[in-house]
Amino acid sequence: MRISSIIAVGLLVTLAGCVTNQKVGEKGWFSAWGMSHNARATTPAMSGRTVRMILMPSISGNSVRVKLENTMGEAPVIFSGAYIGVAGEGAAVQEKSITRLTFAGKPGLSLAVGHGAYSDPVPFKVNAFEKLSLSLDVQSAADISTHHVGLRTNWSAAGARASDASAAGLEPLPEIPALNTGQRPFYWVAALDVQSSETSPISTSVGATCLRRGSPRGRNGSKRPSRSRRSPGTVCWVGVTVPRGSSVWSGMFSTVPAFRTSYSSWARTT
Repeated sequence: MRISSIIAVGLLVTLAGCVTNQKVGEKGWFSAWGMSHNARATTPAMSGRTVRMILMPSISGNSVRVKLENTMGEAPVIFSGAYIGVAGEGAAVQEKSITRLTFAGKPGLSLAVGHGAYSDPVPFKVNAFEKLSLSLDVQSAADISTHHVGLRTNWSAAGARASDASAAGLEPLPEIPALNTGQRPFYWVAALDVQSSETSPISTSVGATCLRRGSPRGRNGSKRPSRSRRSPGTVCWVGVTVPRGSSVWSGMFSTVPAFRTSYSSWARTT
């Protein structure tokens, strides 16, 4: 077997077709992208601004919906508009692809503390691994529910710019000061679902070995990897077998309480 790809992610591992968010009576919906919120931010001030984020779906389909969350926020957030489109160069969006998203038939959405909501399904051609742009007009927000390390540059601009294809005036979201790795966070978005007739749910088998700081050896006798005394946490080796597609995923992730986040490294062997 050989390693054919390596994906580095922060609290984000998406196996195409493995995770579904099916509701009663629905068919063919799959989570093509997802992000776990792990922090609350109070800067930058986002009221009266647009945030534009780049999502990369793992499967193709003909309809989409997105989930927004205020999981970590301590105050309500109000969005006056939301649009999705095919990402262009930098912060630009391919103009003809821009599509309005609605929530229970309305263009805006108010999220209470700890709440989340899906947008209404909308016809939209999705190609696997083609970057999509999600733009949110933020009417009012006292804080931000975020994922710290998005591994992608996302953008913001003053005013209601969600339906604007131009990149003019959009600036990269600020880095997390404690990390300063060149990776910007994601704000409020939690999932992108795709409806596809070509994908079906698949069963998986998962095995893991975890070692905690202070434990010199794992259950199988393996030597515990060296870790910084300033970053106590857990290291796990995980194997995920996907019987339908001839792919076997294995990898490692660690949780670092000092950063209140997790990091992962995965490889697909075929």
